Amino acid sequence: MRRILIGILAAMLLGSALAQPGDEPGAVLDPVAPPTRTLTCQVAAPAWAGLCYIETTIATLGPVEVLIGLEARAALSPDPNASVAGYLTLAWWEAWGGVWLDVRMPEIIPPIGVSDWLRVGFTTRF
Repeated sequence: MRRILIGILAAMLLGSALAQPGDEPGAVLDPVAPPTRTLTCQVAAPAWAGLCYIETTIATLGPVEVLIGLEARAALSPDPNASVAGYLTLAWWEAWGGVWLDVRMPEIIPPIGVSDWLRVGFTTRF
């Protein structure tokens, strides 16, 4: 299980690095519109658990975006919460940031392990 999760995390990082090869260094992004692909990773201690989430926009209507994403959680210690799951995200973006809703979608990728089925949150820029 751990090898599968590590492989998926590596593939997510590589895919993100290759995702937009045409971008020029120092290109300025519109502060209101988020990039079409987003990679977020974090590590927590002392369990040394890692989480990466990659998402891509599939539809945009004004400040509203529909995205699909893949989340992978892994740990160096025995962690019962290791998982891989696909999500559908609805996000509303403004100049200050945005609010979002994630719903686990087993149709995107059958979940491995136990993952959250619903999440709500916000992102702000300052």
